[in-house]
Amino acid sequence: MIPEFKYLMEAPEKAFLGCRMATKEEIVAREFEDKQKLEPGDIKVFKSFKDGQPYFSVYARIVGTIDCSQDPSWLAAIEDSLKSKRGFEVLNATLADIAQLEPVARPYADWWQWSDRTEPTRRSFRPIPPIDQ
Repeated sequence: MIPEFKYLMEAPEKAFLGCRMATKEEIVAREFEDKQKLEPGDIKVFKSFKDGQPYFSVYARIVGTIDCSQDPSWLAAIEDSLKSKRGFEVLNATLADIAQLEPVARPYADWWQWSDRTEPTRRSFRPIPPIDQ
């Protein structure tokens, strides 16, 4: 078990092939991320063998959600998430909210990356993976 990831599923390799003749862990992970509009690295896939057949185990990053329009203490929740080193999504952040967010997130800039590629109303924060991964 990977601490910041949760187990999603395990299936034989042929369940992930589609129209390909073969697949790899990275391909399966990127396809899951693309379908679910996740950030790169949010899915980890491991290959194993059972009864001589290749199987893939799929794990998803545990991601919290912080809604700026619903949670009055959203800035404190963001700082707690940054300190706990868990990925999270910030929802419904206005331009004023983002301006407030900058000073809170700045001290963590060396360890975190953020992206708004999924939707204009969603900002994704993820820990930067170590170089050896």
